[in-house]
This record gives sequence, structure tokens and C-alpha cells, in this order.
Amino acid sequence: MNFLKKKGGFLAGLLVMLTLFTACNDDNDVPQPDNDVAGFMAFNLVPDQDGIGVALSGNTVNIMPFMRYTGGYVRAYPGERTTVAFAANSQDSLTSTTYNYEVNKYYSLFVMGLEGNYKNVIVNDGLDTMDAADGKSYLRFVNGIADGSTVNVELSNDTATLFSEQADYSKVSPFMELDSGAITIDINDGSDIQVNRTIQLENQKAYTILLAGNPQNTEPEDSVQIRYIINGTLTLDSTSSDLTDETN
Repeated sequence: MNFLKKKGGFLAGLLVMLTLFTACNDDNDVPQPDNDVAGFMAFNLVPDQDGIGVALSGNTVNIMPFMRYTGGYVRAYPGERTTVAFAANSQDSLTSTTYNYEVNKYYSLFVMGLEGNYKNVIVNDGLDTMDAADGKSYLRFVNGIADGSTVNVELSNDTATLFSEQADYSKVSPFMELDSGAITIDINDGSDIQVNRTIQLENQKAYTILLAGNPQNTEPEDSVQIRYIINGTLTLDSTSSDLTDETN
């Protein structure tokens, strides 16, 4: 099955533009259009490094500053791959995981941690099984707060609380279906962390909410914050995807 064909109402915009991504130096990481591949997206949630790189089986996928990501799903050959996050300056490995990527599946890697205690969190996004519904949006969150804090995550609109749950460090929730429109995300740990943000969920778009930063750092760019990216737009026959590596 061709990876670029629609399945379950989702056609991912795989970004392979050389202007956006570091080219892989191994032929096995430059799949041709007719190859069966997996979709791979990576996020840098590490606030105490000048930047991190991500490599699959020794081949660099991207190098990203804090709170940046690959800008979309990039093509990766399936199979068991060593997935390494490394310091951009020194090239030293920060953390390494072996993971089995399957054909035509979509995966996210969240690199998180602080002060030498880093980890890779890899999840199957399940976008190949999601169906679009008019008036609905799709949202998940990841707790990548660098000191390992557990926080309460609450989602609400003008009339009701839609979701409230404690999220341990490194938790990645499944996508949940919500009505499109304004939604407020509130996170707190009853102590140092009290952050909220309101965003506008657009029709049939899928969002990843990033909870990240260091509670002990008061600098705005490194303190605890709520950011988000749009994974794609679910429609009956197509998907659009922003060509940017910046989180919102």
C-alpha cells in the first residue's frame, strides 16, 4: 500500500523538502515515492541544550532548537530502528531507543528531560485510523515538563469542562474528538506550575498540545509553557500541512 494514499480519512502531508530538513546520508533513508514507508515526526522538549539532533539508525533526520519540531511527518523506512537524540553542539548521545516502525503508520518522537536525565518517548499516532467529522477537531497532549512534574490537565470551553485528568511526566494522551471552536487548556501542579492558554480549534484539524519547559527557570523562553502544532487536516480526500518547524 502506498504511504501517500488516504487511509481511514487521513492523508498525511509528508514533508521531504530539502530546504526544511537535513538530508539523510544513507540511501536507505531516502525512500522513493513508490516505496512503503512510515511517517516520523520529532519534537525537542529539552530546555537545557542549545539544540538537539535526531537520528534513525545513524542517519540524521533533523537538528532542532528547544520547542521546535520536524515541521511535519518525514518519510522513514520501516523496521527496527535505533532512534538517537544527540546534543547539537557536541554530537554526544543524550538518549537512545530501539523502536519498530511499521509501514504506513504515523509516529511521533518526543525528546524530553533535564540535566543529563533525558528520554525518548515514541508513540504511534494512530492517524491512519481516524475519520473526519464536520464540526469536530482532534486534540492530544504530552507532558514533557522537564523536571518530571505531574500536572492536572483541564480542557474547557465557554460552557463546560470537557476533560480533567492528572498527567504524569512523559504521558502522551490519545487523540480525543472535541467540538471545533475556542478551548482553554489549564495546567497546574498545585504549587509552582499554573499556566493556561486559549486556542481556536479549526474544523477537522488534529492538534498536539505540548506541555514543556523548566518550572525552576523564570526566563520566558525556557519556563513552563503551553505550545501546539497542527498534525494535519482530516478531510474525506486530502490533508494540508503547514511548512514550518515552529510551534505555536
